[in-house]
Amino acid sequence: MSENLKITESSTTQLDISDLEATELERLGKLLVGKDGSRRDEEESDGDKEKSVIRCRKNPAGEYFVSISDRIGAIKLPNRTLVVEPKIPMKHFVHIAKHSIESPRVANEDLTLSQDNSFLNVISHWLVNSLNEVVEKGLLMDYKERNDELMLVRGKVNVQKTTRNFLSGKVKVDCNFEEFDIDNPLNRLLRAAARRVAGSTQIKDPDLKKEAARLVRHLDGVGNLERNDFRASIERRSRHYRDAIDLAKRVLSGIGTSIDIGSRYAQTFLIPTSDLIEAGLRKILHKEIYSVSPKGGSLLIQGDRVHTVKPDLLIDGGKITGDVKYKIGKDDWDSDDLGQATKFAAGYESNKALIITFAAPERPLSDWSLRFPKLEVRRLIWNTNTDPQKEQKRLIDEVKKLIPPSHIQSRVA
Repeated sequence: MSENLKITESSTTQLDISDLEATELERLGKLLVGKDGSRRDEEESDGDKEKSVIRCRKNPAGEYFVSISDRIGAIKLPNRTLVVEPKIPMKHFVHIAKHSIESPRVANEDLTLSQDNSFLNVISHWLVNSLNEVVEKGLLMDYKERNDELMLVRGKVNVQKTTRNFLSGKVKVDCNFEEFDIDNPLNRLLRAAARRVAGSTQIKDPDLKKEAARLVRHLDGVGNLERNDFRASIERRSRHYRDAIDLAKRVLSGIGTSIDIGSRYAQTFLIPTSDLIEAGLRKILHKEIYSVSPKGGSLLIQGDRVHTVKPDLLIDGGKITGDVKYKIGKDDWDSDDLGQATKFAAGYESNKALIITFAAPERPLSDWSLRFPKLEVRRLIWNTNTDPQKEQKRLIDEVKKLIPPSHIQSRVA
């Protein structure tokens, strides 16, 4: 029987694993750097060829201590599954992360999460519901050139091939013609993602897998995923695909990275979390405060070498800059966080800077201010010992206090 081992992302946990499993985990960790859509990996891996998403350290007693940086999901080893949980309670993580996707719908966004629910289950529910919406609104079809031997003329006749057919006694016309077809990159992405959900051993919800399998059958006629399909873009006529394609890419990037372990495999579902939380908080604030930029900021600073500052939050045209720290805060200022916040503020010549971070359920924290001669730094805490909706409202209210009332404009839904 397969054993489940649990670990919290970005924390070090002692695990009873073998030398072979530790070796394969580290090898998997190196392969995943920058391969699963994490912008943070790309920023941090420059010049560090040995960087790994997964770290295994063995002490003199032969015990392994494992850490997995800023990712949640599962790694299926031959005889056990390593379940990676978020550093904040799942209900808070899902509440924020769902805003980073345009409009995930899971029974009106109310998904009952049991203690054993993984984010794979959550995102798979979002995918299946979004795919159902696509099917209801109509699958995208394109003209595709085909060649076939037909009894009646269709399209352009290949004279030489048709003549050979007639001379050999085959009364068929060789034709090139265009046919309306559902086999296109966007539909291939959706079908491949639905197949992954239907066949995943990590999803325990039989109804979810059954519905995913039904959708695969509905996409009969759509081919297998091709190398360049991930480059497919959303156009005006395919706008109703936006949510489903975003989710399909997340599922396909997270599931199915196969790493040889002898003659077996390690099946993974690991999704980067920092970018999800950063984007989710930005969308939450932008929805209520229009002067919060939906994309953060980016500014070139001139010097002996050009440097770019990229605050997670850009408010009121840069009068306020902000940094989202997806980690558990402490009962003191973090010097690195403070330094980065002041650097962002200096770049934009802001007189206010924000740091948004989290508190563990068992140890709620308070918001703080630090006043320099020309800069006020505010640390705002998202406490996880309360209802996520209540904490969201509190965060929005605190940010509104920093902005002139005339610059607060709620976005029209």
